[in-house]
Amino acid sequence: TNYLTQTVLGVTMLTLWWGDVNLSRTMIAVWILGVWGLQLWWSTWWLARFRYGPFEWAWRCATYRTWQPLRQKASSA
Repeated sequence: TNYLTQTVLGVTMLTLWWGDVNLSRTMIAVWILGVWGLQLWWSTWWLARFRYGPFEWAWRCATYRTWQPLRQKASSA
């Protein structure tokens, strides 16, 4: 999921929105670090509640040809 998100955001931002703008390496590095930071935060939040990422879950369901559980089991603490 993170790899696909990085690809979509990178292609969209760097070619469609910033295609005519000559970005410095510093600005690109800031963009990359920002995307990574958001993904780290979102992935931590997501995986605390669900077993797999959304695309990994869809791939697993397609591979096994049956709906797989997505939510984490409730902890018995």
